[in-house]
Amino acid sequence: MIQPTRIRGVFDYTAFLDVACHKHWTLFEVFFHTEPNEQDEATQMTCQALATDERLWKKALQCLSLGRSDQENLMILSKLARAEGIEALHVMMPYALDAQQLHEIETLGCHATQMTEADEVLIEW
Repeated sequence: MIQPTRIRGVFDYTAFLDVACHKHWTLFEVFFHTEPNEQDEATQMTCQALATDERLWKKALQCLSLGRSDQENLMILSKLARAEGIEALHVMMPYALDAQQLHEIETLGCHATQMTEADEVLIEW
């Protein structure tokens, strides 16, 4: 019997932090950064043409914030990934998460596993 393949995603959280730190915000973005972004139909069609990881990256840049804790951002990221149909997300972190941070992520009903080789987290649901 053929097993269905799981859609897996990769997200470099370290790169996100670098981009977010160097982003030049407009006044409009500062006020509406945390609000859901309503996109026009043309923008939505363009996004659908992108690969799943690229769509996740674009949404993450809109929704994640340096003003939130890393585990809050990872919780939001896991929701975004799930909405994109990603069933397992491999997140490259700048540091290892502790047990409490992993537990907070798991409150969403997913399973977060710290990979010991490099500071990476596998989030599955």
